[in-house]
Amino acid sequence: MNKKYWLPVAIGIAALGACDSGSNTPQKTISTMTGVDVKRALDAKQIVQGEQLYKEHCAGCHGAKAEGNPNWRTATTQGKYLPPPLNGTGREWHSSRTQLHNHIKYGSEFGKGDMPGFQNKLTDQQITAVMAWFQSLWPDQLYAEWVTKHTVGNVFVDESYQKQQ
Repeated sequence: MNKKYWLPVAIGIAALGACDSGSNTPQKTISTMTGVDVKRALDAKQIVQGEQLYKEHCAGCHGAKAEGNPNWRTATTQGKYLPPPLNGTGREWHSSRTQLHNHIKYGSEFGKGDMPGFQNKLTDQQITAVMAWFQSLWPDQLYAEWVTKHTVGNVFVDESYQKQQ
């Protein structure tokens, strides 16, 4: 192959590889320090929907820009924690997809906070959209760390998370 055509062809192949076959959702590839590439879906429609739902249901406690309460690290006198930031500066990135989803759906674990459950207000798809929005605020490297933390081989693994009764 002529050398002047090699680079554009290589870039085109790489771009095709970054797309999920069967999906029109664009993806961004993030290279990590461990050499593992992480694909980040960028579903603009889902993110817009998630932002609207977040503004309606979550911003009152977690802040308009998902910045959380400034005192989120300190327990109240009742031993509960205030709403943490969801923009990548808090602890939520330590939680798996299932944990995040169930925390929104069922609320705070007993005695740890005052977050209500949204199972009667949001569908699972809407909860996923809210998560997509606040995760879109996370820096690429943090998102990549979250994915690799919850991945074994090529399989994204969610820990089981059970609602506290």
